[in-house]
Amino acid sequence: MRLEKCWFCSSTVYPGHGIQFVRNDAKIFRFCRSKCHKNFKMKRNPRKVKWTKAYRRLHGKDMTQDATFEFERKRNRPERYDRNLTENTLKAIKTIDKVRSRREETHLKNRMKGKAGKERREAKKEHDQQIHMVVAPGALVKDSSTKAAKVKVKVQHETSENRMEEKAVTFIKNRRQGETLRMTRNTVIIDRYGAHDHLVAAYFSAHPIYAAYRFRKRFLVSRELFTSIAEEVTNHCAYFRNTTDCTKGEGISTFIKFTFAIRQLAYDTTSRESLLYFYKFVMEIYGAEYLRKPTYTDVEKLCTFHEEKHMFLGILGRFDCVD
Repeated sequence: MRLEKCWFCSSTVYPGHGIQFVRNDAKIFRFCRSKCHKNFKMKRNPRKVKWTKAYRRLHGKDMTQDATFEFERKRNRPERYDRNLTENTLKAIKTIDKVRSRREETHLKNRMKGKAGKERREAKKEHDQQIHMVVAPGALVKDSSTKAAKVKVKVQHETSENRMEEKAVTFIKNRRQGETLRMTRNTVIIDRYGAHDHLVAAYFSAHPIYAAYRFRKRFLVSRELFTSIAEEVTNHCAYFRNTTDCTKGEGISTFIKFTFAIRQLAYDTTSRESLLYFYKFVMEIYGAEYLRKPTYTDVEKLCTFHEEKHMFLGILGRFDCVD
């Protein structure tokens, strides 16, 4: 039984398998699968395709010189059959396979010896480049001489759950002692200043962290067009202006609101499609029963219920009586 080698990827082609192509000059090309045959017809070089053995040997990923390769070389000279020689050859094949696998493992271990150091260097480089994700961007913009590696970030270990638990324990103790303690509402502090400074430092400052082509890739518009639209819409509509919330704190800034809108228009088609389909099917399912004008029976029931609860009539047409 003769085992052939694939011309493209150099893998083994067993009898009855593979594809054979004969060129006009009578040269025979054997391929293990249609993938290799198609790459051959596209005139690709096996040494430039990463999944072939030719590429791996050329770039030092596999062994290229070893004594065990001499046994696999094709010899087209006839040999007289010798039973003892055949038995010894079959026994030696197992030993040769073990020797080759052991040498391949040693070659791989030597090749991957410096991988750990390389990964550490790449991680350190990525950390230095992405330090703005950890440090407040406003600090980097105000003081450009500050080195990112020497910036210390304070970690607050006390969580809101711990604070609420402490308040509850204090409340129970004071209640047992006859005192009353008013439980205040737990307020979640949102760093809107930091978010605004981060966004401005990343995209809209004089020297932004990301270049213009990255801005266009993220928002699908140029920085100049984005800024001009934001200014015109802000002057036209008061919603996009900076306001204060109910706690007298800073509201969401103009750039953050526009970033939400542009990002949704640029990429988030799934949410918009889901909302449109939700509107459509709710109208189809519940429109006939709920989204209609009230009948005489419905009006009578509403007036009776309102009279029993509030002790007076006049529910219809009044916005202060909707419960």
